[in-house]
Amino acid sequence: MADTPTQRVLPFLLLFVLSAAIFLGGLGRFPLLGRDESLYAEAAREMAASGDWVTPRVNGGPFFEKPPLYYWMAGASVKAFGVSPFAVRLPAALAAILTVLLTAAIGARVWGRRAGLLAGLALATCLQMGIIGRMGIMDVPLALLVTLALLAYARWASTGGFLPAAAFGACVGLGVLLKGGAGLLPVAVAAVDEYWRRVFRPTVSAEPERPALRTLVEAVCALAVCAAVAAPWFLVMNARHGEVFGGTLLVHEHLQRILRPMQGHGGPFWVYLPVIFLGFFPWVVFVPGGMGRGSDEESAAKFRWRRLCVIWVAVVLVGFSGISTKLPGYVTPLHPAMALLVGAELDRRLSKPGWAPWVSVIIGGLGLAALTALLPGRVRPLAATVGAEGAVAQLAAGVMVWMAAYLLVVLGALIVLARAEVGGLSMIAVGQLAALGAVLIGILPIVSPHLEGGREYRVAQEARILEHARRQDTSGITLLYDTRPEAVAFVLQHPVPVFDRDHQAEMLAELRARLRSGSSPPAAGQASALVIAPAKDQALFEEFAVDELASVGDRMLLDVRPAGQAWPVQ
Repeated sequence: MADTPTQRVLPFLLLFVLSAAIFLGGLGRFPLLGRDESLYAEAAREMAASGDWVTPRVNGGPFFEKPPLYYWMAGASVKAFGVSPFAVRLPAALAAILTVLLTAAIGARVWGRRAGLLAGLALATCLQMGIIGRMGIMDVPLALLVTLALLAYARWASTGGFLPAAAFGACVGLGVLLKGGAGLLPVAVAAVDEYWRRVFRPTVSAEPERPALRTLVEAVCALAVCAAVAAPWFLVMNARHGEVFGGTLLVHEHLQRILRPMQGHGGPFWVYLPVIFLGFFPWVVFVPGGMGRGSDEESAAKFRWRRLCVIWVAVVLVGFSGISTKLPGYVTPLHPAMALLVGAELDRRLSKPGWAPWVSVIIGGLGLAALTALLPGRVRPLAATVGAEGAVAQLAAGVMVWMAAYLLVVLGALIVLARAEVGGLSMIAVGQLAALGAVLIGILPIVSPHLEGGREYRVAQEARILEHARRQDTSGITLLYDTRPEAVAFVLQHPVPVFDRDHQAEMLAELRARLRSGSSPPAAGQASALVIAPAKDQALFEEFAVDELASVGDRMLLDVRPAGQAWPVQ
């Protein structure tokens, strides 16, 4: 008996609901996390505030490190929902949901509905997507564009045609507009796949033959569409800013990242292997099996997609492992390919049970549970490291749930070994959801205010409250010393002057000038300035009257006045 339309659609609807809950639930709960999210959030806010949608700016100055596509999306979200972490993260979260659904749709079309749903479930519940997909950064939108581009390429490679070639070019162009050279990843994957097709064609009878001249014309069409999408912004920026723009984007953001670690983000060649194991556990253990040919009777479409996914994973992994700068988010674009391989392999394993992968899940789960079991004893010193000493109990509870979640995954694998495959697989999925929830709900919101970006955000919130309480004009009253300005400017919604350690004298001179000529608070008749600085440098301000109003981590908010003056008690 054939399934009804409701039976066919309902599982994908449930996958959508699950994905929406994972990526949208409490999206604005914690402050901006890390320097990159703060930079991109402030660039989007300033675009929306200024109306200049061409030149990205951070703290009032041009910001050339990334192309503008994410700033455009986040800026539109800021226009719609106001200035908040939720608004600047929303485009990335929506991209995560779309990537999950697109992966499930590809898997369902190629390997069958169950395989597609399993692929979507694996992608939605993995730790990597759960964290990166809830941050206002570019890695998950890039993963979506790579997936769309390779979907278009797969159609182009199998049937030819100008429409799939143009779609491929458009997605690559958008990827370049999103993240520069990283947007060319689909081109590298397609080139390797084309090379494989030509070298091994005699052994693969199902590979279609395409006229060389027509393929070349279609490739020119793809290139033209890519250039039409990406080139205009680069040309306008070059006309506006000249060599400074090109030097920053090409040399600093590309060549230097390749040749040497930027901002201390380095590591050995193999550093992404443990990142992938933890970030894609437990599903990662099924990836090797998914890379092998399913059966001698495997259809041409399945074979081509399996090969494409293997090349996809290899190109992203080798490519980013080979550059000097390494960040966990860089390998996010390979996760849809791994999820497709996992969906195909799990579907096969449920039809033809075998013990090897489930034993791997048990061993991996026990290992991760043992590692997390060691964390409660380290929670207090770890909390002290980030300045979250008051949240030790909450952090310990989150870590214990995380450990229990891995044990639940192990229990699910044991149930599968007892031949209750579907029930055991459901328990594995629930355990992985619990692990993801422990990190997103029990750990990240507690530590995020004390990490880079978060601490500046929290201190700036206190400064904003004082700005509104004391002055109608909230511009030009906050100084930063040895503090990055992007999160502060995002909260205050205006640029702030910033001085580094090499310019202490200039900072103090600027502060004296502000206190002599600054605007007065209501009914007080005296000038005051808010200063955000490292707590260890409070002695720099000893010539003034100073009140410490707030402190988060190693950052403090100071109310600085001329010596001998004090605020009247209200």
